[in-house]
Amino acid sequence: LGIAFQIRDYYYNALGKSLGKGKSTGNDETLHRPNIVTVLRSQDHMTDVLGVAHRMNREYVEIAKNSVLNLGNSAKGLSNYAEYILI
Repeated sequence: LGIAFQIRDYYYNALGKSLGKGKSTGNDETLHRPNIVTVLRSQDHMTDVLGVAHRMNREYVEIAKNSVLNLGNSAKGLSNYAEYILI
């Protein structure tokens, strides 16, 4: 779930959108900080970088949700939080 959260953060940072958490956006690119979006962008064959990041986010959220299925109602909060993290 943490990976999905980071991908979401990088995704919105690349779009210049704030998530309302007091963080400014666009800093990663300005400061030349690598993240999943910049790494994907550096690969010549990647044309839809944000689309790939979007799919990766969804995959990691699903992995997190599936990993707690056997916990029953105890996992409801985590499952709801996972939905919040989706791009």
